Amino acid sequence: MSTLARALRERARDTPGGIALRRKALGIWEETTWAQLDERVARLALGLTGAGVRAGDTVALVGDNTPDWIASDLALQAVGARCATPWPTLGAYALMADVRRAGATWVICGDEECYDKVEGVRTILIDATGVDDETTVADLAEAGAAEPLERYEAILSKRADDDEVCVAFAADGERAAVAFSAGALVAAAEAAATVAALTPKDRTFCMLPLASLPARVFDVYAPLLTGATVHVPESVASVPIDLAEVAPTVLSASPRALELLRASMHVRAVRSRRFKRRVQGWAGAHPNAVARFAVTRPAARLLGLRSTRWVTCVGGPLTDAMRRFFGSLGATVAVVEGAVADGGLALVDGRPLPGVEARVADGRLAVDAPWTGRVLDGAADRLAREHDGALEIVGGPGDVVGETVLPVLEAQLRDSPYFTEVALTVREAGLVAHVALDADAAAVWAAAHGVHAPTARALAGEPAVQELARDEVARLVGDAVHEVVVLPRRLSLAAGELTPLLDVRREGIPA
Repeated sequence: MSTLARALRERARDTPGGIALRRKALGIWEETTWAQLDERVARLALGLTGAGVRAGDTVALVGDNTPDWIASDLALQAVGARCATPWPTLGAYALMADVRRAGATWVICGDEECYDKVEGVRTILIDATGVDDETTVADLAEAGAAEPLERYEAILSKRADDDEVCVAFAADGERAAVAFSAGALVAAAEAAATVAALTPKDRTFCMLPLASLPARVFDVYAPLLTGATVHVPESVASVPIDLAEVAPTVLSASPRALELLRASMHVRAVRSRRFKRRVQGWAGAHPNAVARFAVTRPAARLLGLRSTRWVTCVGGPLTDAMRRFFGSLGATVAVVEGAVADGGLALVDGRPLPGVEARVADGRLAVDAPWTGRVLDGAADRLAREHDGALEIVGGPGDVVGETVLPVLEAQLRDSPYFTEVALTVREAGLVAHVALDADAAAVWAAAHGVHAPTARALAGEPAVQELARDEVARLVGDAVHEVVVLPRRLSLAAGELTPLLDVRREGIPA
């Protein structure tokens, strides 16, 4: 089994009626079996070759998570083309820069928004709403259906472990591009399936963009090898509702996504009646079986985590308080990270994944993994250290000031229920914390303290709310921070102030 496309063919033969994908469309969950997914991939692969895509070509795949996104990825791998996955939230200039860096001559666009960002390349659309006279994935599948399946078998027979079939980009400002072989993706998926203990009974949920290679490995590739079912939300906006309906057993998320889930429970708690707040406070202080039954199980049901046993946190770090919160809901949270050249897949909670050798050399993470990729350009070193018997990645060169690791402090500050985005910068006098307020939580606190403001901007400017922010910073990190600046608004992904994983770009903090 040297390629994921071949693994899919074998999965379809062994369990043709098993559910491979479930995707919500117009409020209804639609199912795709393994046999149907394999047929879709085969038709797309034949359609792509008929359109002129050849082994060795690079095709960028840009768009939101959909079954056709997944099928296109696997079809390109089957053809032997390199599937490059720039982050779909990038602006037009940055997106095209990554398309060119990868050497892509084709782009498969998810929708009209993505289509409007690309230029100078041949385009294929997944959703052609609003666009005329362009080839679509449906067109390719229809053309491929007219070809004999023997041709697809012949295409698959030419694939080898060392075919480069993937170009992934890091989520940070450097956006390092790394190419991976077919065998590397299979090895990574096998390691992910092992560490998460995936079985055919598991349900994964694609919360993160599939442009994230670690999320794709855990949420799509590992289920393909094990027979677990992949769930795709209808849209980014529908994720909370879809998550509650699916109740996945295995989930990938960024630290910010997990923090937002916990914050939603805080807002529910402070808005509830006094007796219920006391019960919730008691449950937090006494995490026993009675507390889990009375409080945490209903909370897990509201969040959609009632069945979740494993959460892959992509992009760490994560605080002990966050781990305890999700542990109280019955979920083990493991931070998966690594050197850029390993696609972010080297360590689980500071310990090497199966098949990985990792060490700290001259303050930097050195990794030997079966899926080590070929760095195209822009790769930044990952600073690391040994801590409590584990390896700890502390970030890039700009994330460390003396002995202070900025991402670790930022994670501690995000433990406040009143903060959303947090970033630390350095001035001559010391560290400055820039914090954006959670408008709901801050408004509930303000109302309880006789402070009323008509807008979020006005709320951020209230002296009492600014004092609350300073008290929260002091509570969480002591005197490590010299100054606290309450930002007048939430930061924006579209404006380039956040990374695709919703971390703050320090250079994008508004003045």
